[in-house]
Amino acid sequence: MPEDEKTATYAEIGTAKVMAMIEKANGLNPDGVTVTKESWEQLPSTLRYNISNVVLGAGDQRKDF
Repeated sequence: MPEDEKTATYAEIGTAKVMAMIEKANGLNPDGVTVTKESWEQLPSTLRYNISNVVLGAGDQRKDF
């Protein structure tokens, strides 16, 4: 598989995992839904990328991004 296809596949898998974690967190939140798919998609891609990396354990664990 070419590298660009691998990268796209990993990005798709990562996005699906992050969305599943967001949905699970929303279900456990006693105050209701915090982040929706629509609001997630409206975030700047750099912010989504940083958050996804932290959630997936691949990024900087700092809390100040």
